[in-house]
Amino acid sequence: MFTKGESAQIIETLFELIKQSLQDGDHFLISGFGKFCVKEKHQRRGRNPQTGESDDWIYIAGPEELDYLGEKYLKHLGQQSFYELY
Repeated sequence: MFTKGESAQIIETLFELIKQSLQDGDHFLISGFGKFCVKEKHQRRGRNPQTGESDDWIYIAGPEELDYLGEKYLKHLGQQSFYELY
């Protein structure tokens, strides 16, 4: 059994490992739970704010976003009602 402080340290270390892995461009897999990865969205077209002209398009880089792919077991649980689980 872990103390509250030890549990907090373990979770904090896990989050740091996930963060570092994602910053390095890698995926982070927790068996039985799911996979975390970073995906880049497509760039989009926007108007130049200085001119406001629709003929003068600029392209805005797409953001990166965190993606989570859950394990099949967890997806199955998410489709059930809370009361069906117990």
